Amino acid sequence: MAGFAVDIGEAGTAANRGVAAPSYRIYDAASNQAVSLGKGLFDVLDSFAETNKPPSVAAQNDAMYKGYISQVADLKGTAPDQITGRVTSLYTSALAKGLIPNQAVIDATKALTGVDLSYINQDPYVALQNKVTEVLSKNPAWTLIAQDSLVKDGNTKPTQQEVMDRTFNLIGQVEAATLISANAATMGQAQWDASGRNNAVLAIDTLQKVGVKALEVEISGGNVDPKSLEQLRAEYIKLKSLFPKPAYVSTESYQGVQTRLDALGEIITQIESYDANVLKNVKQGVITKIDEAIIKNIEASGDASPLAARALLANIDKVTEIFANKDIAAFTKILNDIKVEDVEYTPIDFSTVTAEAVKNLEDGTTPTNTDPLFTLHNVDEIDKAKNRTSKDRIANIDHAMTTMVTALKPEAVYQEDARNLFLSGIDKVTLNVATSPSYAGDNLLFSPKTGLFGQHTFDALKVIEKLDPDAAKIARAQLKNALQSQANIKATEFSGKFADSIFRLTGVGRIDFKTETAAMPQAWTSGRVKEVAVKYYDGNVFNMLKDRGSKLDTQEKTELRSKGFDVVQLSSLYGEVVSANETNKKLAEAYRKLGGKTEDYEALILNKQEATTTDGTITEETLPFEISKELSEDEQKAAYDNLPSGALFIDPADGQVYRKP
Repeated sequence: MAGFAVDIGEAGTAANRGVAAPSYRIYDAASNQAVSLGKGLFDVLDSFAETNKPPSVAAQNDAMYKGYISQVADLKGTAPDQITGRVTSLYTSALAKGLIPNQAVIDATKALTGVDLSYINQDPYVALQNKVTEVLSKNPAWTLIAQDSLVKDGNTKPTQQEVMDRTFNLIGQVEAATLISANAATMGQAQWDASGRNNAVLAIDTLQKVGVKALEVEISGGNVDPKSLEQLRAEYIKLKSLFPKPAYVSTESYQGVQTRLDALGEIITQIESYDANVLKNVKQGVITKIDEAIIKNIEASGDASPLAARALLANIDKVTEIFANKDIAAFTKILNDIKVEDVEYTPIDFSTVTAEAVKNLEDGTTPTNTDPLFTLHNVDEIDKAKNRTSKDRIANIDHAMTTMVTALKPEAVYQEDARNLFLSGIDKVTLNVATSPSYAGDNLLFSPKTGLFGQHTFDALKVIEKLDPDAAKIARAQLKNALQSQANIKATEFSGKFADSIFRLTGVGRIDFKTETAAMPQAWTSGRVKEVAVKYYDGNVFNMLKDRGSKLDTQEKTELRSKGFDVVQLSSLYGEVVSANETNKKLAEAYRKLGGKTEDYEALILNKQEATTTDGTITEETLPFEISKELSEDEQKAAYDNLPSGALFIDPADGQVYRKP
């Protein structure tokens, strides 16, 4: 990937500055395509671990000199083919400990051993500093990559010194990896497996990030030069030449390197297809995020052209504000949280889903005891989803929502790869939501911009219905099934939590009081509650609860409380009922948008409430089973597995009552 010399300026962050002049060099070793011992970043490679110490003061050098000469003298008699390596090792070790190199040291060493040290007569730490300074002068993007690296490690506000230390480390790692790869042509399989492959992958990934970051800085500065894009291809060819497949290494074991190089080539191809005006409008951070997602996909599948990469790269100008505005730390966390094996996802093969099966799901006439999951999702993915922990489930949902469902604007789905990406994301998210034992939350489900049932989803489906109506129909069925699953959980939660209260739902958006005498307190049945409500709230008991009975005097509140109608406590409970009912309204509206009938949804909610007895009490038969927090995770799972279908249970994770599907 090409690098660029970036004008950081006197103030502001580097990412917000323009470009002075493109340099097209990512790093020194790759540009020169030649690295030799004594002339690279390390004057002596095997001493690198000890070169991060500054030299000792001159007053101590005499003792250092005597110690070093004594060790060199002990090498007399060493075989000629070993003497140079032994002397070099002693010398670099002494330099790291503080020996100041001078002509006397070189002369004494040559006199005692015949080895000439003049080709490495400088302090490796100073050489390292000089090399890093030189590299940064060509491409300051290294410091931005170092900062991103620290953020990934949890250091969200690194100091300037920490950034510089990490920069030293990254440049050193890449230089070392490049040095090894420069000699990879003669590597055998064992050596490649032990170090060659990992070093090549490390170098390519880091250099790709540097190149992408540099390009992004140039774009954000508004100075993108068509010549810069032309140079990308030339630099890519150079990079490929640095990491050739060794003659004695199998094609299979080289594949990880090959796919990374191919993916890098695809990034360049896509960027070349955009003119400068389009690139100027690309939001800062977008290309870096796409690059991160591509690397994650390669790690998971080894596919040089994964779906997400093709879809996102081909629609750089159609990336949503949601994707663009997610800061790199939050985006990195999403990529880090999901397991590599969960990145790849196999959606349902549309050709296996019959029109009759979808119609049965739409009409609610699916045969009894038939789980819609097995009609709407891949069987292998169902098994994996059912066995996920809550943490892994959330990670899968976050990853799919961010990189698949909401990453691109709805108009992007006119392009086939983007359309397939969106549909795969819907498949993945709905399966994880439908198999969740707990409520996913209003934000994940209904956030206008980022929610599964947000406007973005419905806008994209409208476009897909024109292009591939069968695919859109299955996606709607998947969404509807996930929504029904969440509605069941919410209804069970409602009936369990408010069964012994004085409230009941009479429909979506409608809350009423129970009319059975046995369910209502004495203050209600005697008419006293109504009297107080008439006196202060025009007879509206609900308004009295919303106001927490603030107009009542202390004596009246005490009287009502003594007769079972604690205004303050019931006001708090009423607030929870209202909140639950607001969620029901959102679920019902999404159900309607997916083609369902609101009355069907109402029946679903109200039927769940009928699981409790008519007087509002919980019988022994319906008493929820409590899964103890003291049990291990495996023991909790075993307790849950032993419950019969339809049983109420208290989840130890949140203390809420749920019904087992």
